[in-house]
Amino acid sequence: MGCGCSRELTPSEVAIEEYDIATLEMSQKLDWHHLQCGGASESRKRKAMKEFRRDWKAFNGRRPRYFWGDSPDQSGRYVN
Repeated sequence: MGCGCSRELTPSEVAIEEYDIATLEMSQKLDWHHLQCGGASESRKRKAMKEFRRDWKAFNGRRPRYFWGDSPDQSGRYVN
C-alpha cells in the first residue's frame, strides 16, 4: 500500500493509513450486517456492494491488494 509516491511511509503515516482502512472496513461491515438483518432486497444489496467499491476507489488505490471484487486486467493490474 502507499500513496503512490516513491518514498517510504513514516511509521505515523503507516498507522494513519491502517486506521483509515480499518475504519472504512468496519463501517462497511456494519452497513452490510444491517442490510442482511434488515431483510433488504437483492437489488439493494447489489447497490450497496457498488457503493462499497466506489468508497475504496475514492481511497486513491490505498486498499489492500487482492481485495474482494478485484480482478486482474490484461496487463496484470487489479481493476474493478
